Amino acid sequence: MGNHEWLKASVYYWGLVNSNGVIWRCTHPKNTSTTPAAVASKLADKFGQNIVQGHNHLWSVTQSMSGKYTAIEGGCMVDGARLSYYQTRDTTRPQWQLGAVIIRDGFGYLLHPLWTDWKRMMKNA
Repeated sequence: MGNHEWLKASVYYWGLVNSNGVIWRCTHPKNTSTTPAAVASKLADKFGQNIVQGHNHLWSVTQSMSGKYTAIEGGCMVDGARLSYYQTRDTTRPQWQLGAVIIRDGFGYLLHPLWTDWKRMMKNA
């Protein structure tokens, strides 16, 4: 595992980010769900950490069932309409959602084209 003061990167599918003393587990878990952030919420309580989850390409932020942790599913930074394998395979899964996550000063900011106040974000950069 690579170690830095603010980052612990695993050779597996997760890493830990220490942002202002707040730990975030960023993961690409084996489990999937069609309910956004459902897996992230369960993982937060399992590991006792805030979670940023990839894999499902969905978008949501919630709290863990215990109410102690933040669980984020960050969407994906790709337009599925531009990927032939995404467009040509039949699926009942929800449509991919655009999104990304910035972790700053211990807080996870979930970004989205319709949700994010981009002008305010630029002023606070």
